[in-house]
Amino acid sequence: MNSIEVNDLHFSYAKEEALKGVNLSVRSGIITGILGPNGSGKSTLFKVLSTQVKPHKGKVEVFGLDVTKNPAEVRSKIGICFQSPSLDPHMSIEENLNLHGRLMGLGTDALVKRIQWGLDFFGLSARRKDRVKILSGGLARRAELIKVLLSEPEVMLLDEPTSGLDPGSRLDLWTELKKLVKEKSMTLVVTTHMMEEADFCEELVFISDGQIRGQGSPDLLKKNFGAEVLTFKFNADSDAQNALAKIKTLAGGEDRVRKTELQIRWETPRSKEMSTLVLENWGPQINEFTWGRPSLSDVYFQKTGRSLS
Repeated sequence: MNSIEVNDLHFSYAKEEALKGVNLSVRSGIITGILGPNGSGKSTLFKVLSTQVKPHKGKVEVFGLDVTKNPAEVRSKIGICFQSPSLDPHMSIEENLNLHGRLMGLGTDALVKRIQWGLDFFGLSARRKDRVKILSGGLARRAELIKVLLSEPEVMLLDEPTSGLDPGSRLDLWTELKKLVKEKSMTLVVTTHMMEEADFCEELVFISDGQIRGQGSPDLLKKNFGAEVLTFKFNADSDAQNALAKIKTLAGGEDRVRKTELQIRWETPRSKEMSTLVLENWGPQINEFTWGRPSLSDVYFQKTGRSLS
């Protein structure tokens, strides 16, 4: 079953087309990551899914509800965690949650129960009286998630949820998100530009230049790459430049060979044969060599022609 269906979605800012015929299905009960650099269209897609803006063309449905025709009904199904903080820093965690719950119209019994569940789930019970302004980035983000979960949404939309967090806090948050999906049978849609987060998702959507360039599980995307990756780091730029043209000839074209500063990166299904050939010809000029299976960064570049770094 799919929670979200997007068909031929277009959206423009003035004369700039941000989304160019996006087609997308999001399966229920999993974490789907929308991966792309700044300017790729992922933030605009997030705004459409969260009913902040209306599509200019195409159709978007959440559980069969059209986001244009039934925005209020769609909002009753979703929870939205924005990249920018939305809690009052001068109030405690508990005060923020109580205020938000009251604004949502929750009764006392339901509100107390839901706040306690959230505090327990994210390990914040002992910090409930702390003002938000003294919390670390990771703890503040957890408090934000509890606020979103008060409405018990069926789908959560998270815009760059780990932005600004240190690596340890980022890992902890992803661990809790995966636990949340399992415990609540929820659907999570996460936008990110961080490739290291992609493996936490069960489904990935590559977006670039306003179009979907690839979709699938991380394992499947890497499996279908069709090549291994060789990298050769040369002693000098002139050495790398001189070798580049000959390596492109060996590769039979330029599509899967590229040079970045002192390094030549080559995607080839004949990795063992080609690595031997390169080392035989340019071995003394090479000070570093790697050979391995493709990463998701490799897959993204193959699909889009762009790097996330």
